[in-house]
Order: sequence, then C-alpha cells, then structure tokens
Amino acid sequence: MMLSSQSYPGAKWWRCDLHIHTSASRDTLELQDIPLDTWLLNVMSTGVDVIAITDHNSGSSIDPIKAVYQNLATIQPRGFKKLYIFPGVEISTLENVHILALFDPTKGTAEVEDLLVRLDIPRGKWGETEGVFSKYQSSDVIKIIYQSGALAIPAHANKEKGIFQLSGNQLRSLAYNEQIIAIEHEGSKSEWPDLIKEQKPKWVQILGSDCHQVPGSIPHKFTWIKMRSPTLEGLKLACIDGNNSVKIMRDITDDLTLSSHPWIRSVTITDTEYIDSDSPFLLCNPGLNTIIGGRGTGKSSTIEFIRLCTGRTKEIPDTLTEDLKKYFIQKTHDPSGLLHEKSKLMLEYQKDDALYRIRWRIDNDKYSIYRVMEDGSEELSSGEIKNRFPLSIYSQKQIYEMVRDPSSILHMIDQDPDTGFSDWEQKFQILTSRYKSLQAKIREITASLPDKERIRGELEDISSKISRFEESGHADILKKYQQTRGKERAIEIWEESWKSASHSIISLIEQIGANDPDISVMDKDDPDDQKCARDLEERTKTVNSTIRELHNIAKRLESQWADWKKIREESEWSKKNAEIHAQYSSLMRILAEGGISDIQQYGQLLQTRETLEEQIRNYNSLIFSLEDYSNQEKQLLKEITNHRLELTRKRKEFIRKNLAGNKQIRMVLLPFGDHISAERKIRSILGLDKNISAKYIHDFDNKTGIIDRLYTDYDWTGQHVNPDDFLNKLHLEKEYIYDLCDGKGPSDTERRFIEKMIRCPQDQRDELAFFYPEDSLSIGYYAESEGIFKDIMQGSPGQKNAVILSFILSYGTQPLILDQPEDDLDNHLIYDMIVRHLRNMKEKRQIIIVTHNANIVVNGNADLVIPLIAEGGETIISHQGTLQDEPVRDEICRVMEGGRTAFEMRYKRILREFSC
Repeated sequence: MMLSSQSYPGAKWWRCDLHIHTSASRDTLELQDIPLDTWLLNVMSTGVDVIAITDHNSGSSIDPIKAVYQNLATIQPRGFKKLYIFPGVEISTLENVHILALFDPTKGTAEVEDLLVRLDIPRGKWGETEGVFSKYQSSDVIKIIYQSGALAIPAHANKEKGIFQLSGNQLRSLAYNEQIIAIEHEGSKSEWPDLIKEQKPKWVQILGSDCHQVPGSIPHKFTWIKMRSPTLEGLKLACIDGNNSVKIMRDITDDLTLSSHPWIRSVTITDTEYIDSDSPFLLCNPGLNTIIGGRGTGKSSTIEFIRLCTGRTKEIPDTLTEDLKKYFIQKTHDPSGLLHEKSKLMLEYQKDDALYRIRWRIDNDKYSIYRVMEDGSEELSSGEIKNRFPLSIYSQKQIYEMVRDPSSILHMIDQDPDTGFSDWEQKFQILTSRYKSLQAKIREITASLPDKERIRGELEDISSKISRFEESGHADILKKYQQTRGKERAIEIWEESWKSASHSIISLIEQIGANDPDISVMDKDDPDDQKCARDLEERTKTVNSTIRELHNIAKRLESQWADWKKIREESEWSKKNAEIHAQYSSLMRILAEGGISDIQQYGQLLQTRETLEEQIRNYNSLIFSLEDYSNQEKQLLKEITNHRLELTRKRKEFIRKNLAGNKQIRMVLLPFGDHISAERKIRSILGLDKNISAKYIHDFDNKTGIIDRLYTDYDWTGQHVNPDDFLNKLHLEKEYIYDLCDGKGPSDTERRFIEKMIRCPQDQRDELAFFYPEDSLSIGYYAESEGIFKDIMQGSPGQKNAVILSFILSYGTQPLILDQPEDDLDNHLIYDMIVRHLRNMKEKRQIIIVTHNANIVVNGNADLVIPLIAEGGETIISHQGTLQDEPVRDEICRVMEGGRTAFEMRYKRILREFSC
C-alpha cells in the first residue's frame, strides 16, 4: 500500500525556497503582467513545499498572494499543490548589503511594512532596489529584524550585495552576531572570508532561488529543511540544529521525503494490563523517536510488546529472562503478568515501498503476516518474521550483558544484513553435511573391504584343484566349458549393467516431477513480473522437451533389450555354447557312472573361483572409490576452511566500515581468538566434562594442553595474527587428537585418558574435522584524560555501556529500539558517545528510544517526542509532537531531569522566545 511520503507524525523534510520575488519587486520585468494565480501555479510546478516572499523593500504582494492561494485551495485547479507561505522582505542596508527578514506564516503585509517603517525606508521607494537604503548598518538592521519577531538571513552572502563584500570591523561584528543563525550561500564554507573562518560562527547555509523570472522557467534552487510544520519557530530550530536539519539542494539529490530504510509505522496494543486500544497506540516517525515519561508509565511495556510482536523474545539473555517474563506471560498464570486472555498485538512495518502488518495473538501464540494492498485490503504473506522484518531491540541490561560477553557483540554483527551471516550459516551447514555423508561412505567402504591376501591364497588353492581335474583326460571339454563360462559371465555382467536402464530412466522422470509454474501470482502490470513469467514459460517448455526425450530414450532402450535377447538366442555362438554345456553335462554323467562320486566338485570349484575373482575385482573397485572419496574429503575440508575464513573476513570488513573515523571506540577482530568457547567445544566433542583431563586440554599453570599450545604466542592485540599459521597449528592438534582416539599417542600419555579418547564416537570425530574456534573481539575506548585507548574491561560501568551503545548506534539501516540505554552514563558520555551518533544515524535508520535523559531528546534533535503518562490505571500518550511544540517542551521540562538546562545549552540563542 503506497502511503503519502509525509503521512507520519513528527518532523519531516520540506522543500523550501526562502528567497523568491513577485511583481512587487520592480526589477522583475517578466512578472509584471502575470496574474498572481498563474504565478502561484508556476511556483507549485517547481515542487517546493514552502516559499518566502522576499520582495525588495516591499511586502505589498503578500496578502494578495495569500488570498489567491486560499481561492486556489478551494477550487483545486490542475497543478495545485499545498504550499506554505512565509511573509518576508529583502532589505537594503546602509552598506548596500541585502538582508532577508522572514516572519511566521500567520503574519502578513502589515508586519512587513511595520518593519520597513522602523528601518526608515521611504514608503515611496518600496519595491525599489537601486538607490534605496535603510539608514541603518547591517548589524543594526539584523537587530531590528530580530526585535520585530522575524528571522534575519543575510542574502547571497558571497555575491554582489552580500555580507562577504564587507571587511574589517563591519564584517567582524557580523561574525560575532548571535542573532544570525543562517546565511544564504551557494558555495562551500572553504570560500568564506578568512576573518569569518577564524571566528567559526555557527551559521547554517541555505539556498534560495532569488527568482526574478517566471518560476519554473529556469532550474530552481531550494533548501531541504526538517520541521514538524513550516513555522518561524520550526525554521529557527532547524537552523540552530544545522546540517542535520538543513540541507541545500546541491548537496542532496535524493528525495528526502521518501524513507529508503525500513521502519515501524505503528504499534497497536489490545487488552493488556495497562494498555488497551483497537487503534494504533504508537504512531512512529522514520527518524528519531523518543519515548519519555515518569516511572511506571508503560515505556518498557511498550518496547517489550514490540519484541513479543516481532518474535524476538529468544534474543533475551538467560540472565534477564526472569526480569522480563512479566511482559510475555498471562496474568491468570502469574500475578505479575501483563497479558490477558484476549491480548493481541499488531505492528505495521514499512519496507521497499510496501506496508506489512505483523499480528500476534495470545490465544494461539502464533504470528501472521499480511501485506496491505493499494485498496487497503490485506493479503496473507509468508516467511520468517525475523528474516523478513529486521529489527534490533536492546535494553540497558542487555547492553550490560554484552559487556560481560563479547561474543554477543559478534552475534550482533552477524545479525546485520551486511554481514550475510544467514546465507553463510546455511552454506556452512550444507558443506558440513556433505562432509559427514562422505565420512559415512568412507567408513562403509572401509568396513566392507575384504582381506585381499586371503582371497588370493584361496584362489591359488582353488585354481590348483581345477588344474588336477583338467589333467584327468577330459581336459579339452573341461577347458572349453571353463572358457565358455568365462565368456558367458562377461556377457551376463554386461547385460546386468543396462537391462533395467529403461526402468531407471522412468524412475528418474518420476523423481523430477516437473510441474508447470503457477504464473498467476505474477503482477500483470509489473514489467519485471511479466518478464519473469515469460522466462518461466520458456524454461518449462525446455524442461518438458527434455523429459519427453528421456521417455523416448527409455522406449528405445527397452526395444534394444528385446532385440538383444533375440540376437543372443538366435546367434551361432549361443548355440555353440549350448553344445559345450551339453558335452560338459554328458561328461559329468559318464564320470559319475565311472565311480567318480565327487565330480560335482569341479563345478563347485569353478563357481568358487568365479566368486573369488569377482571379489578381487570388487576390491579394486572399492579401493578406487575410497581414493575418490578421500580426495573429495580433502577438497571439501579445504572449502569448509575457506568458508570459515570468509566469515572472519566479513566481520573484519563490517567493523572497518562502521568504525572508520570513530575516535571514541577501537574494535579489533581476533581471528579464532575465543579460547574459552574453543575449550568448551573440544570437551563437548570428546565427551569430557569440565576440568577433567585438564593436563591434556587446558592446563592454566603448566600450559601442557591443546588449548595452551594453540594460543601460545597468540597476539591478543590482533595486529599480527596470521589465520593461516593458526590453522596449521589447529591441524596438528586435530591430528594429535585423532591419534589418541585410535589408541596412539605420546608414551607419557595416561592410559585412562587414551581409553576415554578411544570411546569417542566416530560421528563426534567427524565434527572435530570442521571445528574452528570462534572469533573474538578486542574492544577499547578512548580515555581522554590519558590520551590513550584502554581495554573496555578497565572502564567504569558507564564507560563500558557507552562503548557498546556507541557501537550499536554506528551501523545498520533496520529499526533500532533502545530502552533506557543511558543508565550509568554521565551527561558527558551521553553527548560524546550517544547523542552524536543519534544525530548522524537518524537519517539512515529509524531509532525508537525510551529515555529519562533530556540531552538525548533535546541535543539528539528528536524527530518525534512521545510523552507517556499513567491516568486512571491506564497508559496514554499526551502532547505527541516535536521540540517545535510548546506542550512537548513543557512536558520535557516537567518530567525530565535537566530538561531546562538541555534547552539552554542547545537553543540558548533563541531560548528567550520559548516557553519551558
């Protein structure tokens, strides 16, 4: 379902042209005869959402344009779009510098003309630009604009009549002027005058069209500005926030109103202990959402219900299961439970221009996925929620657990789509399954191999007995019979190899079972779907043609078998063989009549010889197969090893990419460096309990165990770890274990340990072949007071949490949900390691954060503030909005410690205009 790109609460991006002229500027010759409705429609055609009418020393067109706009809004002509209009004026100062003055959209011509009077610009010269000046210099003009309740923006600063044409004290006074928060400037800051660059004023650059022509007739310039709604207060806040809320068009070519990342649109929570609503309880913004409120207002409940609705309760560490179980259990089963008999949850998830609804019900504890169609209807969808709808949820306690167990950070890295761990793991399982199958075949062949020397001895004895028979005077008949049987046996073997081929092909066709694809699921209006449908139909024809060919081949083979049987039966050599069989049978009767009672022994000897010769042939075939499987095993182990190295490479690249330039955190991947889990795994494979046989596995004191040898001289800084060298050492240790399992080993090895190893099942030994220690991490934080990086374990609880939280905030595009992550952090850490990441990441991913810290809300420049309150035993939302909204600011100051201070620090230049 396609929704409006701006159909969400909170701050949004607006295309703003804050410098545009009308016919009231007398130097706009092209506009003098254009009706105002035509002019407005031309402005709308440029795609801007907000304009500021800034005629030269005049505000006369503002009220007429507003009136015409209201009429257009009523009749909705072709090409009409909603437009916000800031009243403004372009002032000429005494130095002939141009300054824009912008008023709130609720103001009009009167406020602009009052300003012109205060600036002593002659009424008869309003609308003129040449030879018309205020009697005040630029700094005084800016002061008077500010006092009039407007925003002063120096126009085209680097061009003619811009402030950069000034010098000396005139320019220096502007550099120190805190009433300037934005300038119109098309170039980069590197082009600013040296005097300005030395002072480093916090001016944000905006870009307006300064259009004197028919709007749309030339390429239009505008600025992206982020506000809840276009008001003067919202504009000031955005300018104070700088480049996070203001982006000029030359820097940004993408449509910022469209969220490229997936995000949660809403959460509906029905029939739970403190929240009960059939309509969405939480409406979200694709940027930074902050949930605030006092203790016991349902903030954590909201987060944990999102975890439950998205099937992520198993991500909770075992140590926290008891603490969080109340969110997932029915009250009738446990008095602390927050769920009822009819509790249900629904989450709307936006991804790839499609809207999905994930539903969960307690009565069947099942999840269902629906795609919302264009007409608002729902279509059942399939797939695993965790894979289809990526999402990360962390509480402060989870973050604390990560500090204790760095492997959980690796798990976090693996869960990011950029690492591709899910595909890697699937391939690893396929490779290891193939390895196990190969080993099973090798063992089967090895067990079935006959004793070749014994067979050869028996064959020699049998051949000797046959020779004595053949030397008894009937050698010619016996010899011919023996030769004939050899020929017949060769033919029989050949016949066995193909006589049932036609049946095998028919069975193969049945296994293929190719069905025509269901192309009705393809979208007829989607060119890509239709191309896919055509490709499927074409390939289906090819497959069906091949199947028909197989049917024909089967028929031909069946016919050829019938032909062969006839040829064999009617052939001269077959008749000759029959005569030899008759002669042999006759001879057997004659010999029997002559008193040779064991004459049948000759036939038995011949059969035995054939059997022994067949065993020799089978032995050679088995040996060939065994060599082939052994070669496959070696190649497969090499492939498994390379695949495991690929995971290490991907993890390293992930860390490099996401921490490049991060001066607060240092994270180094240690290939195969998790010696603790390595010991656990080896013990598991060998069936050895913890601490048993420490001498041979891990002897902390004497360093005589497998683990000790593996990690001798390991570089724990990670700077000089050669994975190939480590794998060579690992291979030697595996060979050592295999020898022990086979009852071998060094002479000083205790017998009872060898006996334990011998009892290790073969399938467990197979696992040893593709065992590789897990990677580990070396994590450091920058100790500013000492000017060095220190190991995270040397940090305070707050420093540890800050490092992990900073890393969580440094990457990813999927929604990120954090529950009170700032606990144990002081404000310095919160700003340096948290707020900066929030401001940088909120355009790349949705963040929903429960917090008690005003710095996160205010300095993080929250796109949506969601205050929760408890009223009558029920959790409700009060005054949802942005910092632009006075009720939201009041609520921040009321419930958040340091709220007023945070506003003072962030917006001190314009705070006196705020209510807080």
